[in-house]
Amino acid sequence: MSINGKAYAVVICGYNEKPNLERCLHGLSQTVEEPEDLIFIDDASKDDSFEWVKEHYPEITAIKNPRNQHYTGVYNKAIRVAMERGKDYVLMVNADTEVVNKNFVKQLIEAAEKLPNSGFLGPKVYYRQKGIIQNTSLLKPTLSRHLFGWIWWRIRPSSFNLSDGKEHRAEFINTVCCLIRNQTIQDVGLMDESMGIYFDDAEWMTRAEEKGWYSYYVPVESIIHHEKPSGYEHSC
Repeated sequence: MSINGKAYAVVICGYNEKPNLERCLHGLSQTVEEPEDLIFIDDASKDDSFEWVKEHYPEITAIKNPRNQHYTGVYNKAIRVAMERGKDYVLMVNADTEVVNKNFVKQLIEAAEKLPNSGFLGPKVYYRQKGIIQNTSLLKPTLSRHLFGWIWWRIRPSSFNLSDGKEHRAEFINTVCCLIRNQTIQDVGLMDESMGIYFDDAEWMTRAEEKGWYSYYVPVESIIHHEKPSGYEHSC
């Protein structure tokens, strides 16, 4: 699919995400014109996720990993598939999400084209229900923030809520839903697979910034993130 001549794909990966897939794929399938531009990789699930996708969404690109590669490994694999198809942009999105605006990818790409130094763009994401904004424009983890950040949070907690109604350059973007420019990946490479999950996005975007590619928050409605309260594994 292309927008203003720019081709893109949507990539989603999952490990034992079968309960979320109907809600997620139904919405994401409406964000692409060509079904094969929705790329799903099942990360060696044990709950028949892959078989369910092949039965209910046979037209999309579905790949089953023979072994679990964890979050960074499997998403790197999905992004490579998109890049091998010559896509200008890749949208990376979690499996536990629900689309609320089918035009959000188009709007993100339009924003990216106006920001030629943008490598990563994150939209407005809702947390578990529409109206509650998840803070996805984040501050990089540093020693001083780790040691003293809680004090400032107690004094002025609103200063940590950066995902408001204004477009701005971010320190880094949560990859729960993130548009990535192909040229940035060409220059910087993919995620560090030794990190598995958590802060992999901060490390990735720090490397990009060193090459002149920046992260931006764009207040475009996109998805609801139905994050479960606990029980995450170091996989998708």
